Amino acid sequence: MPEFKVKDLTLAEEGKLKIYWAEKHMPVLTLLSRKLEREKIFKDVTIGACLHVTKETAVLVLTLKKAGAEVYLAASNPLSTQDDVAAALAEEGIHVFAWRGMSKRDYYESIAHVIKASPDLTMDDGADLTACIHGLYYNGKGEELDIVSSIIGSERNIAEKVIGGTEETTTGVIRLKALENRGKLLYPIVAVNDSYTKFLFDNRYGTGQSALDGIMRATNILFAGKTVVVAGYGWVGRGIAARARGLGAKVIIVEVDPIRALEAVYDGFYVMNMRQAAKLGDIFITATGNTSVIRKEHFLLMKDGAILANAGHFNVEIS
Repeated sequence: MPEFKVKDLTLAEEGKLKIYWAEKHMPVLTLLSRKLEREKIFKDVTIGACLHVTKETAVLVLTLKKAGAEVYLAASNPLSTQDDVAAALAEEGIHVFAWRGMSKRDYYESIAHVIKASPDLTMDDGADLTACIHGLYYNGKGEELDIVSSIIGSERNIAEKVIGGTEETTTGVIRLKALENRGKLLYPIVAVNDSYTKFLFDNRYGTGQSALDGIMRATNILFAGKTVVVAGYGWVGRGIAARARGLGAKVIIVEVDPIRALEAVYDGFYVMNMRQAAKLGDIFITATGNTSVIRKEHFLLMKDGAILANAGHFNVEIS
């Protein structure tokens, strides 16, 4: 098995600068890092992670390495990897398998390399790593598992070694709770997404800001005066709606849960169904974690030039 696979190792120095900058803005983790480095609580522990490979994630995995862990890292999204950061991590001894623009085969082969390391603990963002481990154990079928099996061979019982894991997204927690409800969850998972600091701050403020930042960078559009349709009024949807209103947009909420819909009304937003909103919106942002939220019937009602974006983890909300 290769030690790592990244796009370009010559980017490492630039990546190290980014990691240094992130570390200076992550004081709590930095404080924990000093303690964990002294205690070496992860000595002889292999950690398999499937996370967004960014400078912030780099600070986390380097902390785990300082604590004694052997860390294997795959990307949790084919497009989110910062290639210079991945290169820096490879130079620092992290077994990282990630680069921006991965194909589906690349993506699942990278997860397979993490699984092949036979981790004691897993860290997931979207539950793809955990789902593959469970799929192998239960002899599941499908293209994804075929790709994983092409790397790891006939071994199917990786789950038996895993002590526990973490999952940090709403979408991932939903997938894992479905496994638990069927009595098929093979090891305990800490639902990081259910912690107050995750959903109240990261989901609402972090994703709320970054979703709009991504749209503005991609389109150079001015939000002021535009009608923004936000599908979903969970913590991510609330954050997006609040940020859009702060930029001067008129905001419409589409929400199927009556209590959340009423909350959106009380928060001062327009609330309607997608067929009604499709006729009015200039920008549509999905944040539901569900499938086929915006469909052909809605496209036919939209203005020419309407902008569509998905803030959910998987690319399934716009069909």
